[in-house]
Amino acid sequence: LDAARAALAQEQTARALEIAKAASARAEKEFGAESAEAAEAASLVVEARWRSGEPAKELLPPARRALELREARLKPDDPRLAAHLAQVGGLAAAAGDNRAARPALERAAALVAALPPADEDRVAAETAYADFLSAAGEPEKALPIYRRILAVREAATPLDEVRLAAVLVEVAVAERRANDYAGARRDLERALAVQERILGPDSLNVSSTHNSLGNLLRDLGDYSGALREYERSLAIREKKIGPENTDIAKSLANIAIVTSLLGDDLKALELHRRALAIFEKNEGPDHPDVAAMQINTALVEKNLGEIESARERYERARAIYERASGPDSANVARVLGDVALLQRDAGDLAGGRATLDKALAIYRKKLGPEHARTAALLVTKGEL
Repeated sequence: LDAARAALAQEQTARALEIAKAASARAEKEFGAESAEAAEAASLVVEARWRSGEPAKELLPPARRALELREARLKPDDPRLAAHLAQVGGLAAAAGDNRAARPALERAAALVAALPPADEDRVAAETAYADFLSAAGEPEKALPIYRRILAVREAATPLDEVRLAAVLVEVAVAERRANDYAGARRDLERALAVQERILGPDSLNVSSTHNSLGNLLRDLGDYSGALREYERSLAIREKKIGPENTDIAKSLANIAIVTSLLGDDLKALELHRRALAIFEKNEGPDHPDVAAMQINTALVEKNLGEIESARERYERARAIYERASGPDSANVARVLGDVALLQRDAGDLAGGRATLDKALAIYRKKLGPEHARTAALLVTKGEL
C-alpha cells in the first residue's frame, strides 16, 4: 500500500492503481474480504481510480463499502474512521450530492479534532472538510482551517514544499472566493513557483494552479491573462489525461467564459456545448457542475438572442441545484437572479420583480442582509 501511495504522490496513477489492486487481492486472500486490511486496500484502489479520472458516482459504492467494513469493527468515535468518511464525503461532493457530503465530512473532522495538529490523519480530514466548505460557498469558514494546516506545513521539519504548495493553492482559492484577491495572487504565485521547480512544468498540480490563476485574473477583469492561464492548464491536462476527462470539460468551460467576455460569443457557445457533452458523458445530466455549465451556456445564448433555449437551460440548472442542495440554496437564488434578468429583457418586468423577490428571500436567509450578493440583487431590483 505504501508503494501505491508513493506512486500517487508522483502522479503515476496507472502504476498506483495496478499496485493497489494487487494489494487488495492479496489482502482479501490473506485476511478475508471483510478484514481491516481489505478495507484499507479497497479504499486506496478507489483513490487511484479517482485520480485516474473515473466518475465519482461510480466510486461511491466501493468507498461506502470500505467505510462499512471499518465501522463494523471500530467504535463510532474511532479516529481511524475519518479517512474513510472523508473519502466518501469528498466523492459525494464531487458527484454533486452535497447533502450527503456535508455530514460525512463534518463527522470526519470531528473524529480527528483531538489528535495533534500535525497528525496526517487530522490534516487530511480537515483539508477535505475545508475543500467542501470553500466549494460550497462558505470560504470564510474554510479559511481558518486552511491557515491552521498551512501553519503545520510551514513548521514541518524537514519542510515538504510540495505539500506546502498544495495548501497554498487551497488557501488562495478560498481567499479569492472571499474577495481577498491580493492574498490569493500572492499564494498562487508562490505555489506555482514551488510546483514548477519540484514537479516540473507539465505536472497536473501545475495545471490546477494555472487554472486557479485564470479564475483569479478573470475576477480581476484581466480576460486575456485568464485565457492564457486556462490554455496553459488545458494543454497540460490534454497531454496527461486525454480529451474526454471531466477536467478537460472544466477547462473548456473556463475558456468559453473568457472567450465570451472577450467578445466572441459564437466560439464561446461552441466551447460550452463541447464541455457540456464531455461532462454529462462522465458524470450524468444531474451533476451540479452541469448546472453551472448550463447557466454559462444560457448567458451566451441570451447574448446571441436564443432566449427560449436560455430559459430552458436555466430551468434545468435550477432543478439540478434543488435536487443537490434543496430549494433554498444560494445556487438556486443565483439562477433565479439570472432568470429575472431574462424576464426583464423579454419585457416581463412584473415577473422579473417577483422572481428577484424569491432570490432575495433565499440570500437574506442563507447569506444575510449585508452580504454582497444580497446587495447586488437589491440594486438589480431597483433597476427593474
